[in-house]
Amino acid sequence: MSDTISMSTADKLLWNVISSEELFCIWGIATLKAPLLDDTMEKAVKHLLQQIPILNSRPEFNIFRGHWKQISYSEINTILTRKKYSTAVKADNALKNIYCNPINPAREPMIRFTSIDSPSTYYFVIQVHHMAVDGEGLKRICTEFAHIYKSIHSDPEWKPGKKPHPGRSWQQISGTFSIRHFIWIFEASAIIGFELLRSAVLKRNRYNIAGDSHSFDRTSSKPSHPYFEKIEIEKNEMLRFRLSAKKNQVTINDMLMTSLSLAIYQWNRKRIPGEKRNWLKFGYTANLRRWWGEPEGTFGNFSSVLMFEQSIEKINDPKALLDTVKTRMDHTKKRISLDLFMILAILKLLPNRAVSRLSIVFKKALVNFLRYNHAITNMGILGNKTGDFGHTEAVDYSLLAPTGPGGCIIYSVSTYKNRITLSLGGNEDYLKKESAAAFLRLWREKTALLSRV
Repeated sequence: MSDTISMSTADKLLWNVISSEELFCIWGIATLKAPLLDDTMEKAVKHLLQQIPILNSRPEFNIFRGHWKQISYSEINTILTRKKYSTAVKADNALKNIYCNPINPAREPMIRFTSIDSPSTYYFVIQVHHMAVDGEGLKRICTEFAHIYKSIHSDPEWKPGKKPHPGRSWQQISGTFSIRHFIWIFEASAIIGFELLRSAVLKRNRYNIAGDSHSFDRTSSKPSHPYFEKIEIEKNEMLRFRLSAKKNQVTINDMLMTSLSLAIYQWNRKRIPGEKRNWLKFGYTANLRRWWGEPEGTFGNFSSVLMFEQSIEKINDPKALLDTVKTRMDHTKKRISLDLFMILAILKLLPNRAVSRLSIVFKKALVNFLRYNHAITNMGILGNKTGDFGHTEAVDYSLLAPTGPGGCIIYSVSTYKNRITLSLGGNEDYLKKESAAAFLRLWREKTALLSRV
């Protein structure tokens, strides 16, 4: 069997854009009732890497070809780390430090496992470099690991079945492609081109929540003193939230986008003297699988970022604002990713040298966007199976997105057992941890307000 996996066009683009970004990772964090067993955990990691070999691979790219080459490792400890602490406070601090745990994609496997235990708290963290998978892929990896671990715990002689598809090619989703998509592609490209021009003319290219400092390094392409903060929307509030969404015929995501808009508006009005902007803007990362019919069980990058801009003329009427957000999102979903599909289709026809040259432009644009903007990514629902390890289970499970340089703020949303976790990743040079925690409380407050609309 070959020890290489061909790179997709998206892989080639990402390699040239983020190969030097060692913290451009995503994390799955489980809070457990009891710790995982060391021997079972080690066997489960080995089986998972056999099932999804790209996680134990590194990219190799040159002017002739691009592929993922599997790494031979002699010690499982290069991927799996066990940390034990005497107090829960020390364990909590160690958990927060995983946001500063780098993965060098040029030399190291794409995945890390970290077990963090104290006498009263037990955490298990799966960290993957974003080049290998997106948030939906991470959810599937977390679920697959729990299944393997539970199976081995029940039967030490258990062996996995058929390997899932590596999911590296956009050809998998092109089976649903039709003539209407060509029309949508041109429409989407025209709309995006118009919005970029409009933003440039109106000077609406930079906008995020007001930070504590504007003295961050404007030349660095890497995060400086990154951290994450998170807060939960509890089960009872979540039930009210769902009932409100059903009554108003909107999605949970529509409501979270609306409550985020309300929170940003109030936050910036209080912290920016003389703030008179009548618009809000942030990026929104969307999983393309649901729109393009990508097969189940794959782990590649099938996500896209769209820019969401909102007038605040209805900011004092939450119901009217919610209706506006829903209309805009429904309209955008029809064309989501079509511009990216066109870019990848063009890159597919180009030699690797040309892809590398064009990627320089993409990287500059990405770094410049991250440095001055913010984005939200809704990683969706983690099923009960994701937290079921047999002898123990996760009482909480959340997903974290990466952060970027300068004033970049990325909000992550994930749902587990009818509880929503709102997370914020940022740089302390721009926004202090205390301020991040205060903003998350404000976002939760606005979410509670919408649940009563």
